[in-house]
Amino acid sequence: MRRFEDILRILSSVLLGTLVRDFELLSDGLKKYFLSHNSPFFSPYAENTATVTSIVLIVVYFRNIHASARYDEFIEKEKYVLQIDRKLKWRVVSFLLALLSLVGAPVAGHILAHHLPDKGDILLMVVFLFLPFAVYLVWDFILCLSDPEPSSAEAHREVEQIAWKWLFIDAIGLALVTILLVANLYLEGLEGYRQSLPPEVVAGGFVLIAVVTVSYDYYKNHRLYFPSYAEQLEAAPATTETAEELEQKIDELKAHTSEQTEALARLITTGLQQQQERIDQKLNELTQNLYIRRSPLKALGRFLGRKLLGRSSRK
Repeated sequence: MRRFEDILRILSSVLLGTLVRDFELLSDGLKKYFLSHNSPFFSPYAENTATVTSIVLIVVYFRNIHASARYDEFIEKEKYVLQIDRKLKWRVVSFLLALLSLVGAPVAGHILAHHLPDKGDILLMVVFLFLPFAVYLVWDFILCLSDPEPSSAEAHREVEQIAWKWLFIDAIGLALVTILLVANLYLEGLEGYRQSLPPEVVAGGFVLIAVVTVSYDYYKNHRLYFPSYAEQLEAAPATTETAEELEQKIDELKAHTSEQTEALARLITTGLQQQQERIDQKLNELTQNLYIRRSPLKALGRFLGRKLLGRSSRK
């Protein structure tokens, strides 16, 4: 699958460049669509709304590319093998879903720029604006059901956490979209009103939902998107201590060192005192023995005297 992933990344880069290049066409297409509905309150903001909507659509597409690339690198780095990669049919499904998630935004942008009919149904704009979220939601659901091989005790937990976060985030986004559609259907069904939501309101809802979804995704999955930065953040608290904390640690170290020095001095002093007591005891014993024992010279004199007296008596 490595070659397919490389192909997808090259294709997604080309499509992203195309979407950025056609930014003015996309913005103009949305502006004309907004003005065609002739909303008395929102029409003055049609140009700004179209510009912001186009920017956010590109941001959503970039997030999808970034997420796909980082997830592939994560799986490859950890050497995990997913269930969807074990059989050919699941590999094909995986490739198609990845392809749809990556080309969804450019296709939606192309249709919004060139094929959005004036005074068209609001549902058409909703479908193409939120198409990237819908496709990505299906892809997230597939990842949640695809357990990795038991190559690591943490494999299942790590992959499951990432997939469930994506699934939760995109599900919340689509739930908000559903609320928009229900509100639109309610207004269309009201007697005496029978009008849909202004397209600027729908576009504003898309901008709000997309910004919250993308921001929350980068916040919750920052370890996946920016692994090196996450490691620095985790190591930062150990090196960003205040001056007071450092002084307190130095004082504690000094006090601990002083206690150790005093204990060592007491140990040495006690050892020297015991050794001095043993030396004094030995000296006392030797001194007492000197008084008790006879002098060697006197013993020799007595021995010689006895010998001489014995000889003289024999004569």
